[in-house]
Amino acid sequence: MGKLRFGVTPTWISCAVCAVMFVMGSFAMAVPDGANGGNSTLKAKAAGEGPAVETADSSGAPAAQQLRTPPAAKPRAFESAGKIGIGVKVSSLGVGFDAAIPVMRRANIRAGFNMFQYDRTLSQDGVSYQGKLNFQSSEAYFDWFPFGGSFHLSPGVLLYNGNKISANASVPPNQSFSFNGQDYASDANDPLTGNAKLDFKRLDPAFVLGWGNLAPRGRKHWSIPFEFGAVYQNVPRLLLNFSGNACDAGGVNCQPVAGDPSFQSNLQAERDKLNHDLAPFKFYPVISIGFGYKF
Repeated sequence: MGKLRFGVTPTWISCAVCAVMFVMGSFAMAVPDGANGGNSTLKAKAAGEGPAVETADSSGAPAAQQLRTPPAAKPRAFESAGKIGIGVKVSSLGVGFDAAIPVMRRANIRAGFNMFQYDRTLSQDGVSYQGKLNFQSSEAYFDWFPFGGSFHLSPGVLLYNGNKISANASVPPNQSFSFNGQDYASDANDPLTGNAKLDFKRLDPAFVLGWGNLAPRGRKHWSIPFEFGAVYQNVPRLLLNFSGNACDAGGVNCQPVAGDPSFQSNLQAERDKLNHDLAPFKFYPVISIGFGYKF
């Protein structure tokens, strides 16, 4: 049998036509018949036969009942939609409380607050500091679960950073101390006193990652969230001031420190040194663990 143009045999053409007809027939069988406004009709057509014959419905039921279309299925909301999860935690920001609500299949919005207080007395270079640590902060995070499990990535922000460190400083009478390598002695009649304060920015971006979901999907209720990350709080600044009288190392030539240029210069050098040591804390590490329950 000869070949057609382009090297295609009639046998291959026949096969292709049969395949196309088979597909079209399958599609036609899958499409339901339409409906008119009256009784259902059956149309039978054959080669050489007359027009379609309309047959009455043997059941006698109204056509509207037989052709009733089931209502369209309503879209299902994702699991745990409308639920809320709450939890308690312990972190480097203090003891805290969190609440989370699902907003997408793999995302929650979470908010909470933290607080912590701690007092301690320490001594450095002959100066005694009675310090107080007071942590208060509120936060908000967008928890994204990229793999649908408990692992999450959470960009967020400290909406209020009220963390601060304060201290009262003192040097007992006749006791020696030093600033910037220079030795002094506290005056017996007007001993040296002072105060220190460390403040942070009020609004700070944050990012944490970890495992656990306060609003788990499905029938789960309990969770144990664990996460770690950092808060960018810029470089904290230390304020350090003193009043009273300071003498030389031998306890003589006592004068008010407020009007002593040499003392103020050494005090400023001490401030600069301490602020330099605080530079790495512009990124404050965050690590936390807690327990949660979804209602």
